[in-house]
Amino acid sequence: MRRKLLNTAKYFIAWGLVPLLLIAGAELGLRWSGYGITVRPFEKAHLDGEAVYNYAPSYFSYYADAASAFKREYTAPQVAVPARKAEGAYRIFVLGGSAAYGFAQPDFSVGRQLEVMVRSAYPGAKIEIYNTALIGMCSNIMADVAGEAARLLEPDLFLVYMGNNEFGGRFTMTANAWERELSPSLARLAIRAQLHLADLRMVQWLRHAWWDAAEGSGGSATIGVRPQEQLYALYLLNMEAICDAAESAGARVALCSVGYIRSGMTREGDVPPLNLQGEARDTWLQAYNEGTERQAAGDFWGAIESYQTAAKLEPDSPPLQQQLGHCLEATGQYEAASGSYERAIYAAALPPSASVKSNALVREVADAHPENVKYVGADEVIRAEAPHGIPGPDLFIDHCHLNFHSTYLIAASVYEQIAPALAERFGAPAVAGVPSEDACRTKLARTIVDDRATLRSSLESPFPKPESELTRRAVELDAAIAALPEDAEAKALDAALSNGWRSPNVLARRVPGFMAEGKPDEALALAEELRAASPYLWRHVEPEIQVLRSVGRADEALSIARGYGEDLLPGILQVQSVLADAAIAAGDLSVAERAARRAQRLSPESPSALDIEQRVQSAAGGS
Repeated sequence: MRRKLLNTAKYFIAWGLVPLLLIAGAELGLRWSGYGITVRPFEKAHLDGEAVYNYAPSYFSYYADAASAFKREYTAPQVAVPARKAEGAYRIFVLGGSAAYGFAQPDFSVGRQLEVMVRSAYPGAKIEIYNTALIGMCSNIMADVAGEAARLLEPDLFLVYMGNNEFGGRFTMTANAWERELSPSLARLAIRAQLHLADLRMVQWLRHAWWDAAEGSGGSATIGVRPQEQLYALYLLNMEAICDAAESAGARVALCSVGYIRSGMTREGDVPPLNLQGEARDTWLQAYNEGTERQAAGDFWGAIESYQTAAKLEPDSPPLQQQLGHCLEATGQYEAASGSYERAIYAAALPPSASVKSNALVREVADAHPENVKYVGADEVIRAEAPHGIPGPDLFIDHCHLNFHSTYLIAASVYEQIAPALAERFGAPAVAGVPSEDACRTKLARTIVDDRATLRSSLESPFPKPESELTRRAVELDAAIAALPEDAEAKALDAALSNGWRSPNVLARRVPGFMAEGKPDEALALAEELRAASPYLWRHVEPEIQVLRSVGRADEALSIARGYGEDLLPGILQVQSVLADAAIAAGDLSVAERAARRAQRLSPESPSALDIEQRVQSAAGGS
């Protein structure tokens, strides 16, 4: 018996423990050598002895595009959260995709407008709002972020505005046919395993080697789309996970339905639908073409008749339903028009935005968590504001991204829902009600120049949009901007600052203006105030470095840059670029060379890294 036990132990050691130790040793060796990237949402760093959790850019590059994971082609906005929460602080984390992030100007996002409202009500409170929403990210990623934030960062509130990327996010498609056949719970478990295994350097090494080999041999995996039912179910499970994570941290959730445009769009799709053949196909196409001709001629009733003839053969065509919706709206049949617009969205193989179905799931999750979740009817508020309940270009800049007005409506709705919790924490508000939209514009220094910049970004983006209407509005804004005095933006920023709203975002926008006006002392004073108010965000630190260099204080600029480039943010290419330039200006070529080497490790093939190396070599040659 003893011999049998001994043999079993030897077998376990030989075939179990030894391989595990070898794998663990290889993993530690790869990490020690600096191989690979962090594939978790937050990575810990230090600045002046204070621990800070930064968004890990490599995590988001990995999930933005698997092929570019080692090239860091995806630039995530920097988010930095002190590991030690200040006493009495109230931490809000915004979760979602680009609509929550604030495409195309995050300085005016839902989170920023909510900040105006909360600070107006509680001017002495320590309110921290972190915009952890990211362009193109789906609920699988955001649930991971929420879980990490709940574990590490002591949240008080998650503001969730998410649902536009569920059919176009990182996990919409998979090369594994078996994953597409899994139940939703098992599919989510498989995704969770991928999220955690991806951080292992051994997995990265194997994956990198496999990817290179596959590319070199011309091989490629067969990519398939997950079934819609599985994607909707994953969305539901991920929102449940966010709510559970919040509950585990003692936090609340403001869970928003998601607004999206209905009117004024064109929808892509096969014309005629691929499932029609023979005579049915020809009849459908004839009716559809006849409808478009009648619609173009202004005969909306005739177009409706033609489109409905086509719909009897195959109704689930996004172009057909969208054009039918236009004609129904033009003839005053608004409820029917809204139904056609909705069908145009969810008839698509990959719906381009949230929908009635996804918003129903949001409500379902909120109702299941009455203790810590507040439902925010963002889509309902937007539809109530829209003419005839059909949102169009007056509320959106493309298929799903908000303009300033609709962003304000959502922020105000969120504030109304969380107001009782804030009163419970901080007492009675200093002012009753919600600040007006004009007050938000003034405090955030939003001008028509910013309105035009938002439209320009939309028109230049690849997103589907009501292009003709946006172009018309852009031309109108151009004319209005031409009539403005040159110092209009400076006056708007100064008005915000003089009213006591010394937001870091406003300070950051005013510093370059003072430099352009030849006022370096004023610029430096603001830059120093900016870094003191927001010491961990690079975009709030870089202005002081640039101003110091411009006034000849290169050594001070380098001292600041080193703290960020070498300690807090060594993984951001832009930081290494500024550090290298500051070191060159101060004559410290050894620091500049180290910055160039870090840049090469971060992004070996990028033009930015090569440019840094060339600038350093040029400085070394010149010396």
